Amino acid sequence: KKKFIEKYHIKSTKINVLFNSIGKKFVPSDNLRKKFRGKNKKKDKDFIIGFIGNFGKIKGLKYLIKAMKKLVNEIPNCYLFIAGSEKPFSESKNKLMQHNQDKMLSDRIKFLGNITNPAEFINGVDIVVVPSLYEGCPSVVLESIGCEKLVIGSNVGGVKEILSSDKLLFAPRNFNEIYLKILSIFNDIKLNKLCLNLIKDRKSLFMFNWDFELIKINLGI
Repeated sequence: KKKFIEKYHIKSTKINVLFNSIGKKFVPSDNLRKKFRGKNKKKDKDFIIGFIGNFGKIKGLKYLIKAMKKLVNEIPNCYLFIAGSEKPFSESKNKLMQHNQDKMLSDRIKFLGNITNPAEFINGVDIVVVPSLYEGCPSVVLESIGCEKLVIGSNVGGVKEILSSDKLLFAPRNFNEIYLKILSIFNDIKLNKLCLNLIKDRKSLFMFNWDFELIKINLGI
């Protein structure tokens, strides 16, 4: 909105910004959590960090892997599940892990490839991380909010606008801050609940019907 105002000199009152809405299938589900963990042979007490996206540099996955390298020494039974891919898959996977050959780390990171049920994945993990360097309106953030799942992300673009709280945001390219955010949320029950309540508070803003919203705009409501 700010860029449009500056570039085209349009009054802010003349611009309405609508984010994507949350899909109806993205809701909290204990059954999907159990199904995901059973399928991946993980217990309920295991702490699973989730990432969904491609392996391109812009997605910042390497910074999450660097953070994971520190987290495995602090959090027992901590795992990183990565959904998505880049062609060729095996080559991209090896490139991401080439500087992280520690066996303990490689045992804690699981590459799932492309997935068909993101709602199951999101419900199955404990926290979703979006470490993008640049971003528009990432669906994974909205989908995580729909599932009332803890989600943290880089302080950029649509991630910043959707999450709208410093407690859920970190500086892009800063793997140490990612590490500290996740560790704090894991260790501090009060902070964990606070962050989850922030997510739930944001949910109502993105549960809407596009047609109804356009009618409201046209009527000036």
